[in-house]
Amino acid sequence: MRNLRYIILCLVFGGTASAQPPHKAPAYWPCVQRYIPELSAGTFWTGELPGREQWSEDRQLMRLADEVSNRALSLEKSLDKTRNFMAGIDRNKRAKAALLVAALTQVINEKRSGVLAGIKRYSQRQQMMLKRIGEQSQKIENIKSSGGDAVMLEELETRQKWDIRVFEERESLINHLCEQPVLLQQRLFELGRDLVAQLDGAEAKKPTE
Repeated sequence: MRNLRYIILCLVFGGTASAQPPHKAPAYWPCVQRYIPELSAGTFWTGELPGREQWSEDRQLMRLADEVSNRALSLEKSLDKTRNFMAGIDRNKRAKAALLVAALTQVINEKRSGVLAGIKRYSQRQQMMLKRIGEQSQKIENIKSSGGDAVMLEELETRQKWDIRVFEERESLINHLCEQPVLLQQRLFELGRDLVAQLDGAEAKKPTE
């Protein structure tokens, strides 16, 4: 968790504080994990993949891609589903696998984009709350230095303590949120790599002419 006292002091006295990773990422990105806006199948699949128009009308394929990309489904069960699907294909396995990889990549990217957008909204709310805490600190310091209204000072301090508590509770969830895009990335890689292994195995068993 970030040092909240340090961040507040930076806001009060005009400094800046950042939890951004050292690589290029959007200003709102709160994660230590590298920001990757879109996934590619190039880490496990060679060659071009078919366009959306070639697989989007295949309801069975789309249903499978949606099911196995669901984070609520264990990776083991997802792998079982893709293996059973491929085992039922007698001809043109590689072409069918290419369609499945293209569908998986698209579906997981769409779901992952939603997760990234959620992280952005969450981070922006945290930044707004942090700004409010900093403004409260400035007002508290002003009242203390000028010997101002004691009742107002107590109200401000009580409100700030509550805001700090909420901020820190929300901040403790960021690590969990930041893991979600990585888990989707890993799922695509594991499913894709397993599909390639299935193809290689099936082609190795073909009798040589």
